[in-house]
Amino acid sequence: MRHKAESGESFVIVGRCAETVLKDYEGLVSFFITGDLETKIKRIEEVRGFNREDAVEAIKRHDKNRKAYHNYYSDMKWGDSRNYDMCINSSRIGLDKTTDVIENYIRSRVEV
Repeated sequence: MRHKAESGESFVIVGRCAETVLKDYEGLVSFFITGDLETKIKRIEEVRGFNREDAVEAIKRHDKNRKAYHNYYSDMKWGDSRNYDMCINSSRIGLDKTTDVIENYIRSRVEV
């Protein structure tokens, strides 16, 4: 990650404590995207074909693992808004508008 950041090339990393690993890089733009449980369940049922029970279990397991990984490798807690430029609940405005918000934020940061 650091090598890529030093190259000056734009790139996207999902997870991997990037907000901690790359915190000293001026170009870092970090987001924490969350969603309401019901919205997550619906999406997992549709995208992965899971029934409700399996979707709930998968979400809980995945979130627990992500949180544990992050909290082990990072000096900040998972989901703590102080770690990110922006925290977004995508359930409130949907995936397309969440993408638009992120895009607009990045464009604004680049223009500064």
